[in-house]
Amino acid sequence: MEKRLEEVTLRMGVSLHGFGHRTAHSLGELQQRPPPIDRSRKPISEKLSGECSGLQDSFETSKRAGGFGKSN
Repeated sequence: MEKRLEEVTLRMGVSLHGFGHRTAHSLGELQQRPPPIDRSRKPISEKLSGECSGLQDSFETSKRAGGFGKSN
């Protein structure tokens, strides 16, 4: 019975070691190459930033004209 328990324990240790190694390898690969979401997020972020700046300029222009909603 003890011998059987040692064999099972040994197999579990080997299996867990392999699982840990594969997990570490996968995480390393993920850190080395950016996922497609990160690559596509940059243009969207840049466009949104530009649109926010344009909106801010609109509010500044209307403040100078005497208040929001009023024209020259």
